[in-house]
Amino acid sequence: EGLWFEDVDPGTGVVGGNLTLAQARDAAVMTSYSVYWGLNSTHKLNSLVVLSFAATPSGGNLTLQLLAGTTMPEDATHFLAFASSTSGESIMARATEVVD
Repeated sequence: EGLWFEDVDPGTGVVGGNLTLAQARDAAVMTSYSVYWGLNSTHKLNSLVVLSFAATPSGGNLTLQLLAGTTMPEDATHFLAFASSTSGESIMARATEVVD
């Protein structure tokens, strides 16, 4: 289980590239994944969703593209991906550091 991002946007203060998520082992019960900017590897910067992934019952990796030129908030250091099911959003996140 993991989360990976490589910034391919050469600009300062902006990012872009593929964000890849390894789905949870119990992928069959997950409905989606929401990605937020993180203050660190465990805490959301705010409640605004940056990207959303629809879960697939077969598991495996999911990849979405973050458009080049996406402004990186000043206090953000990570992307955090939270799994959701019919019971709500998980309190634990997968994290990846964003290096601009």
